[in-house]
Amino acid sequence: TVPTTSAATAPRRRPVRQDATLTQLAPKMVVAIEAAEAACRDAGIPVLRFETFRSRERQEWLYAQGREVKPPAAIVTKAQSAIRSWHGYGLAVDFIHPTKFWNAPRQWWRDVAALVVPCGLAWGGDWPTLPDVPHYQWAGCPIAPRAIDREDHAAGALVAVWARYGAA
Repeated sequence: TVPTTSAATAPRRRPVRQDATLTQLAPKMVVAIEAAEAACRDAGIPVLRFETFRSRERQEWLYAQGREVKPPAAIVTKAQSAIRSWHGYGLAVDFIHPTKFWNAPRQWWRDVAALVVPCGLAWGGDWPTLPDVPHYQWAGCPIAPRAIDREDHAAGALVAVWARYGAA
């Protein structure tokens, strides 16, 4: 038999705080986020920039949520490491509702996407499998980092990745 982990016996990991600043992002990503926030503000649609750059520790902590850490019951992310998420490259942002957080009505998510996508970002809510409605990434990027991107990330060459996708 396979042992199961209940909420009472599941390991608890110390939370790793998210980063919502623009300091570690690709230059054109910063411009796109600022334009997206301005478009939402001008349209009277409230948004909260919840997370931008994601460290290795933060990504590992999120990956454990719903797997080895319960609650939550649901898995939070598919990306096991920061090199498998555009957040780890400074090419992604998560926007949520400022008071309803992830529980905003479906129409709110669509309204935000309609304003944010024209600013140069691709919406995770448009993904054909496992949509990620709070997630936006640089529109020039594929859905997930490729092998060459992961190699550059491991070598500390984020600027090369940014240049590859036109975000430098």
